[in-house]
Amino acid sequence: MFEFLRRMIMPIIIIVLVFFAALIVLQWGGNFSAGRNNPNVAGVIDGDEISYNLYNQYYQQVYQNEVAKTNGDIPDERIAQLEDDAWNQLVFDHLITKKAKEMGIVVTDKDVFDYLRYNPPAYLQQSPSFQTDGKFDYQKYLNAMANPQAAAFWSQVEPLARTDLLKLKMQQQVIQTAVVSEPEIKQAYIDSLELLRLGIVNVPLRQYSNTMPKFTDEQLQDFYNTHKSNYKAGKRAVVQYVSIKKKPSAYDWEQAKARAMEVYDSVKAGADFSELAKTYSDDPGSAAKGGDLGWFARGRMVGPFDSASFAMKKGEISPPIQTQFGWHILKHFGYRTESQPVPGKAETKKVKQAHVAHILIAVKPSPETQDKWYQQLDSLVTAAHATDFKTAAEQMGFTPQTTVPFEKGAYIRGIGVCLDASDFAFSAEPGDISPVIDYKGSLYLFQLVKHLPAGTPSFEEVRARVKQDLLLETVKQMCHDTA
Repeated sequence: MFEFLRRMIMPIIIIVLVFFAALIVLQWGGNFSAGRNNPNVAGVIDGDEISYNLYNQYYQQVYQNEVAKTNGDIPDERIAQLEDDAWNQLVFDHLITKKAKEMGIVVTDKDVFDYLRYNPPAYLQQSPSFQTDGKFDYQKYLNAMANPQAAAFWSQVEPLARTDLLKLKMQQQVIQTAVVSEPEIKQAYIDSLELLRLGIVNVPLRQYSNTMPKFTDEQLQDFYNTHKSNYKAGKRAVVQYVSIKKKPSAYDWEQAKARAMEVYDSVKAGADFSELAKTYSDDPGSAAKGGDLGWFARGRMVGPFDSASFAMKKGEISPPIQTQFGWHILKHFGYRTESQPVPGKAETKKVKQAHVAHILIAVKPSPETQDKWYQQLDSLVTAAHATDFKTAAEQMGFTPQTTVPFEKGAYIRGIGVCLDASDFAFSAEPGDISPVIDYKGSLYLFQLVKHLPAGTPSFEEVRARVKQDLLLETVKQMCHDTA
């Protein structure tokens, strides 16, 4: 019974922490860019200023995770959500870290080193810097850890790893110090089940949307009137904009395939594969080695590449194979079977491995494609002067967006913390159109709609936020009543 209860404690702790953090994130997440008067401060959490440098580390972690899941094809609206996700994760980690320190939990430099060396975090495994053909390369990772020139990079990773360890140690400490008496077991078990139900049903705020009362205009207005200080803001701007994602065109893919076919034909005609790889391959990790990727097991490489590697015969040369990275020409050196330890068990298993070399012809936006982007945006500027920005954009096939009011240097919903866009918005006059701004994989064109003076926005301006805040207060009261 004691052992069972101890096993139950961990999911309970996690669910309670997640539930607690969800409320905190929703309540304090609005403090993103609360440090607007300081260009180096991204926001404030529990009275602590958070630097843009730290926020960007979190954003890159979230962004790389999304790239790995979507093969780099991330919709613009999802990018905006990623920025919120990064901030919410930072809020959670910051508050949990403070609590861990209050509990006297310490993470040493050796703890951090061992954690990074023997348990590489997922966000590092998904970084292209530590991958070979889309798969995590542990040896490349270890080489980077031992490289003194990479010290600046690891100094940025260190605080993230330290936070991970603080959370793990805090969870372990709670588990190890959990002591219960026999009379408490039954009630604790019942309580744990109730907590589990609460966590599963009530953690996501949107789960309440169907059970919450419909707030009347009077209720929303009353909440706004009694919480006006929460909505104070500095001078703000509103812009409308269009964007073009910087992705290779179908033409670029066909051109790259044509180059790959030329290399393939040369190999089939008797040219040395290794020398061609050194000359033409766009994979910097293997080109210098003649394209040699060494031995690897099934599942190490990206889908089509992996499938071909274990379908080919020794000595065979593949025609160009398409992946998200471009076109690959494979040369097969054969197979072997290796005995590898089974994690957590005192036994081994037989694993089939393939030995393959490849030549990668990467696909990038061509100068012609890039010229088309700029020509489109230039044409939009000309057309906007003749009519208006929104009409011209729609006639040219764009979907113009209008931002909510934002302060200088602050987060722009749907875009992010784009300082170039912010600088334009606060130096321009209504109707002015920006130069093309290159930001996070897209090209943007902005038009200033209006400036809003500092002060408390009207109820209508912040109506959506008031409704969300009132909903949060209602949810918190429900949770309190349930507890």
